[in-house]
Amino acid sequence: MQNSLLIIFARSPEYGKVKKRLAIKLGDKKALAIHNRLVRHTLEMVKGSGVLYKVYLSEDAKTQQAFSYERQSGIDLGDRMNNALLTELDQYEKVCLIGSDCLALTSTDLTNAFKHLDAADVVIGPAIDGGYYLIGMKKPYPRLFSAISWGTSTVLEKTLKICEDNGLLTHQLSLLNDIDRPEDVPQNWL
Repeated sequence: MQNSLLIIFARSPEYGKVKKRLAIKLGDKKALAIHNRLVRHTLEMVKGSGVLYKVYLSEDAKTQQAFSYERQSGIDLGDRMNNALLTELDQYEKVCLIGSDCLALTSTDLTNAFKHLDAADVVIGPAIDGGYYLIGMKKPYPRLFSAISWGTSTVLEKTLKICEDNGLLTHQLSLLNDIDRPEDVPQNWL
């Protein structure tokens, strides 16, 4: 069994299907451009960290990608994350999963997440909006991905409560912001 893997979760880069909250105010074209830039930024940061990674896209990309990817499978976000983690935990001792919309995430954060899995059952990177930008574990915990209203401000709180109720030792990384609203986007990207 290999030691560690990072899963990067992203939506397939398709017009009208990405960054929907941004698209309401900025339009689908700008939302797609921001999405693509966020994915490139995430890939560059992860490659620079030296961490072994796999990209999981929400559906098969209709255009050629500059990277290989796996396809997400499942009914909702929680089901898709759980399925990806289950698959990879069969091959790796430690697996962390991130999205592609947290500009503040650094390679040091990734390294720390894997280090904290030495002692914790679950490592989680809390996001300012009440969700999380990273979740990591050494064993699958499917309960963490069910009965959650994804995309709401209670995702982190409910996830931590499930961990507590199941006696899982957690470690929280730094609180970071992800890009969900127009005001989150760097001005030079608009």
